[in-house]
Formats: sequence, C-alpha cells, structure tokens
Amino acid sequence: MHFPNLFTAVVGAAAAFHGTRAAPIASSQSGVVPLTDVCNGGSPLPDALLASVGRNYAACHRRIGENPRLFGGLTAMGAQALCVAQSGLDAGFGHALQGRPSEIPVLREGLHRLAGSRAANPLPSPGTASHSLDQLRQINFNDYRHSRSTQYASQLERQVALLRTHIPPAQRSSISDARRAAASPECRRAWKRHLPQWVRAEIAERSTLVTMREVGNPESISHAQADALRADLAGMRFGNTAMKRRMHEEAVVALVGRD
Repeated sequence: MHFPNLFTAVVGAAAAFHGTRAAPIASSQSGVVPLTDVCNGGSPLPDALLASVGRNYAACHRRIGENPRLFGGLTAMGAQALCVAQSGLDAGFGHALQGRPSEIPVLREGLHRLAGSRAANPLPSPGTASHSLDQLRQINFNDYRHSRSTQYASQLERQVALLRTHIPPAQRSSISDARRAAASPECRRAWKRHLPQWVRAEIAERSTLVTMREVGNPESISHAQADALRADLAGMRFGNTAMKRRMHEEAVVALVGRD
C-alpha cells in the first residue's frame, strides 16, 4: 500500500470517523499559515477549489494538534509541508466526484496513479524500532486512548450508560458484584446489540492512528510492522477477542468508579 494513498486516506481528514466538519481556514495555531495569506495577487484556483483546499489544510493542522503523541516532534515547517500536500490531494479527490459520472472513475484512477508515482522516497529511509506485534498493539491502543480526537472516551461513556440501565445501584459497589450483574441475560443481550458498532468504530480509529504514526513518527514503525498491525486489527472484529473483553471490563470498572 503506497504511503501517499494512506496519507490521503487519513492524515488531516476532517475527523473521518467522527463525522465532523473541517475547521475554518483561519487558524490561531502558532506557525500555521493560512493559504489565503500566501496567495500573492490572488489565487489561480477557482473559489470553490480554494475553499476546499483551505478547509482541508486547516483540518490537517487540527488533526496534528489533536495528536501530540504522534506529531509532537513535528516543526511548523514540517506540519505545513505535510498539510499542503494533504489538502491538495483531498481537494483533488473531492473535486473529481463532481465530474460527469462517466469520467469520475478515470479521473480518480489518474489521481491514485499520481499519488502512487510519488511513493518512492529518493532519500534513505530512517531506521525503525523493531517492535513485536504485542508491543505495537499496546502502542496503538495508547495512541487511541490518549488522542484528543479519539472515540475512546465517548464510546466508554455510552458503554457505561448501557450498563447503568441494567445494573442496579446495589450491585455497583464492587467490581465483582458489577461483573456478576453484567452477566445477566438481559444485560448481555443489550451489550451484544451494540458491540459490533463499537468494535468497528474502534478498529477504524486505531487503523487511522497506525497511518498517522507512519506519517508523524516514521522512525517508530516500519511499513511491514504497520501492515501487520492493520491485519491484526481487522481480525479483532470476529470472535471473543481481547479488544471485546477489554471494552467490557473497562466499562464495568468505570461504572463502579463513578457510582
């Protein structure tokens, strides 16, 4: 999988798994230069395209700012370089969808080939840490849990709220009591109804963060390690996986800790 295609899919996307809108073009972040400030004498881009580029540029900077674990070492120039590339690709792919139905597949194929043709890095690749898959799982989960743009906190709130409707206050005084109450048929059925959605959302967000780590901190993970971790994440959707067991246990613990 080519780096630019991954970059297009993730970095700077307007919180793709949250359904949010991109930030305005203007930004108060230190070191962020709005594109309108560098268009000397006006932009040659049509207004709609310029607005799209600007929205994606600002969204990219916001995504970087929300993930200091991954982009904390990035300089202002580095962030600008990444985001101007990202915003151009995002705007181009979005604009292609406005073409005639017959030409959209051809336009998008051309854009993918353009992105893919830039995949080879002419400079030597940096050395990467030799993490095991277990270590990568933990790193990835910590990225997911601590990222300010993550779904982790909001999903945990929904899981606790569901347990609260099925576990009476008298059984929330200890984790062992809450576990037993959560094992009731009614509570298990309710949990099972929502679990597929929670799992899909977590896998999607954690897959996003794998790519963001590749872009923001390429020395911490190799292409092969990232591919292995994505494949591992995809497999967590089915069966009684560690991800599903952790979700349930953390929700029970959080319920007891708050009540």
